[in-house]
Amino acid sequence: MNIIGATFVTVSAALLGRYWVSRLRAREDILGMLVIMISRLQTELEYAAPPLESLLETLCAASEQAFLADCRTRLADGASFPEAWRAATEHGTPQLNKSDRAKLIAFGQGLGTTDLAGQSRACKLYSALFTEAQDSARREREKYGAYLPRLSLLLGLCAAVLLL
Repeated sequence: MNIIGATFVTVSAALLGRYWVSRLRAREDILGMLVIMISRLQTELEYAAPPLESLLETLCAASEQAFLADCRTRLADGASFPEAWRAATEHGTPQLNKSDRAKLIAFGQGLGTTDLAGQSRACKLYSALFTEAQDSARREREKYGAYLPRLSLLLGLCAAVLLL
């Protein structure tokens, strides 16, 4: 029975290390998708200048971001755009850390509040901020992704030895 428990602890620890690496990779991926989304948004604003609702429809069709669909649903339910964006971002982006989420909320709060040139500058700013965050996430994944699975396996083996 102890051997089964030790095996379970070891496997659980190894899987936990892989889970954390996958979370690091998911953060990097979503930040990359946000950079692409903001670039698309900037292009739409500069060439078509659609209202926010139709801009959100275009983004939902072009992006697989769940929080965009949630925002669209909240808008349809009668919420204002800033409220819908904030709620959708807080609930629909679990891969992002607090800093990334705060940047995304601030970006959405500024949409539609200034003229076209101001919105274009905001898109450039937030694109640069999210690109920087993506680079940081990539460095973090490369740094921790190499040894985190091994370390968690080693800790699991140590715990298994203590159980035996």
